[in-house]
Amino acid sequence: MRREIYNNNSKWIIFALTLVLLLSFRIAFLQAERYANDVFQFDTDSRITAMGGSWVAQETWAAASYYNPAALSLQQSKSIMLTHSHSFGGLVKYDFLGYSASLKERHHYGISLLYVGGTAIPVTALSDQYQPLSSHNRPYLVEEKGHLQLTLFPAYGTTIFQTVHLGLTLKIHFNKIIDNTAWGLGTNAGLLWSPLEWLRVGFQISDITTTLISWDTGNNETILPAPRIGIAVRKYIEKLRGTLTISSDGQYYLEENEPFWGIGLEYSYQDLISLRVGMRHSTFVTGAGLNIKNWSISANFEDHPELDNSYKISASIYL
Repeated sequence: MRREIYNNNSKWIIFALTLVLLLSFRIAFLQAERYANDVFQFDTDSRITAMGGSWVAQETWAAASYYNPAALSLQQSKSIMLTHSHSFGGLVKYDFLGYSASLKERHHYGISLLYVGGTAIPVTALSDQYQPLSSHNRPYLVEEKGHLQLTLFPAYGTTIFQTVHLGLTLKIHFNKIIDNTAWGLGTNAGLLWSPLEWLRVGFQISDITTTLISWDTGNNETILPAPRIGIAVRKYIEKLRGTLTISSDGQYYLEENEPFWGIGLEYSYQDLISLRVGMRHSTFVTGAGLNIKNWSISANFEDHPELDNSYKISASIYL
């Protein structure tokens, strides 16, 4: 009887994933202008950043609503996360607040808010606005203005059966650049499969329905679907008196014909101190973490080959 239920569930899951993939590829080939400021270009958890941005098969607790919502089903308690990032020498700064909890045994939810901001956007004007630009009519700096982006991520995760978890996230965007504003709405879907106790496979599609960003100028931009798949191996090593975690992700941006890959390694000594190292494309990342009772603090440093360095600090509490 259990095997019959298992097979029926498996057929429905395979059917649903096939439908989702077909829908995503269909939408991806629609003509649209790519939105350049996709929020998934940021990592909101210092631990994930230090592991090369490989998150799709990982436990991400209060950040699961931002990453893979299927990971909400892995939590065993409530959690809160706060992150601050100082990127590229302060060119971009962002803050993240996340919360996750359980409704019932197989039903979990999370909500998070991402703020991205920056300054030093020059606003210029010509000395003589009635004449064309020339060597005698040069632009001058009028003022410098900032930009901001707020995104809310309410999410739901559930366990289909013991080893398979599904999740869905709604994304609500608000953007402001200089004097212009925009609103947007999108959806992410994710899956986690744990065939073995130490092995987890993750799959996620960002912007599965295609996210539309509508500006007050009348222009529209879109964020097209981007599938991501990854694997995570986590095992306690007796000789090292700690746990080793190895994770790797691959993602493909269909409209840009551009792949992403990241790989990370974490060593956690007695679940107290963690050391992390990762690589995404050609960028090398390092980080560390400290667990004290129900508190967790992480920090990472990222060396960029062309821009200034970046750092990120995350703090979590498990209730």
